[in-house]
Amino acid sequence: MVTIRDLDKVGTVLDAAIEAGANNIYGVNFSLADPSKVQSEARKKAVADAKSKADELASLTGLKVDEVISVSEVIGGGGGYYSGGFAAMLPRAVAMGGGGGPIAPGELELSLQLQIVYSVQ
Repeated sequence: MVTIRDLDKVGTVLDAAIEAGANNIYGVNFSLADPSKVQSEARKKAVADAKSKADELASLTGLKVDEVISVSEVIGGGGGYYSGGFAAMLPRAVAMGGGGGPIAPGELELSLQLQIVYSVQ
């Protein structure tokens, strides 16, 4: 496992690994070094979204949302991920003499799940 913080050097590092004899690269994963700020913002949006949906459902059933009874976060893999099919592309690129190929910056997707239970009137 290698951590590379400069995206401009990813292709060079992969090429060096191949030249050194690596014949299996199972993927290139991008993640955030510190996802805490992004997670905090996602939680704020999730709470607002949950309240909006609860209000809508309550109004459809003639009820009114009251107080929050409980909040829980479903814990899973965090930090985001990049799934760009790199593992599938690399053997073909190398077989054609293309080396590791360029790595282009993109977006990470970080998701989290909250479960919020409200009382209703």
